[in-house]
Amino acid sequence: RAILKGDLFDMSVPILHWSDLGVASWFDIAVAVGEISVELGLIEKSAKVYSISSLDFATKARRPSYSVLDCYETRKMLGIDGIHWRQGLYNILNEFSSINNNGDRRV
Repeated sequence: RAILKGDLFDMSVPILHWSDLGVASWFDIAVAVGEISVELGLIEKSAKVYSISSLDFATKARRPSYSVLDCYETRKMLGIDGIHWRQGLYNILNEFSSINNNGDRRV
């Protein structure tokens, strides 16, 4: 009842969303992880990634066929721009590579 009445939430504080720039599917991310990991020397060869339809992935949750998180208000409120998701992924893998680079330890 408290939720329905709104007693548990301060509605004057907006819900903010964040994601890096650009649009990517899980397939796009998986392929990019392989490509960037090869480029950084984390792996010798990227795995073959197969795309599947959402219909082929059984889940109880109903999902839209296409959705993108809108972060415009967050960027405007904070006064910052994001970076492209692929650059963010590169940065993370590069940091992992520098931490993990105790010799030539390829996966």
